[in-house]
Amino acid sequence: MTHVVRSIRRHKQALAADQEDVAIGRRLALADPAGREPGLAQAVYNLAVDLHKLARHDDARPQGEEVAAILRRLARKDPVSHQGEPADTLYNFAFDLGKLGRHDEALAVGLQAVEIRVSSTLRTHERM
Repeated sequence: MTHVVRSIRRHKQALAADQEDVAIGRRLALADPAGREPGLAQAVYNLAVDLHKLARHDDARPQGEEVAAILRRLARKDPVSHQGEPADTLYNFAFDLGKLGRHDEALAVGLQAVEIRVSSTLRTHERM
C-alpha cells in the first residue's frame, strides 16, 4: 500500500504507513532477526526516503544510519546475498549528509560505500 501512495508522490500520506511498517518490522525482527531484518531494512529505508522527499533531512538521518547498520550486519553474515545493499544505502546516506552541510561526515560515509563496493567487486571477480 505504501508504495502505491508513494508512487503518486504523496509522501506525507506515505509517512504514516511507513512508520507503521517500521513498527511492525521491528516487532517481527525481534522474534526472527535472520528472517525479518531484510524487511525491516526496507521499511526503514522507505521511511527515510519519504522524510527526505519532505525535506526533513535531519529526521531522515537516523533512519539512514539504522538502515546502514542493519545492512552491514546482514552483509557480514551473508556477503553474497547482501553485497551491494550496504554500499548503495551508505551512498544515499552520504548524499543526505552533504545536503545538511555535514561534508566531513558525508565524505567518510561515502568512502565506506566505495570500500564496500570495491570489496564486493573483488569477491565477485574472485569467484569467476
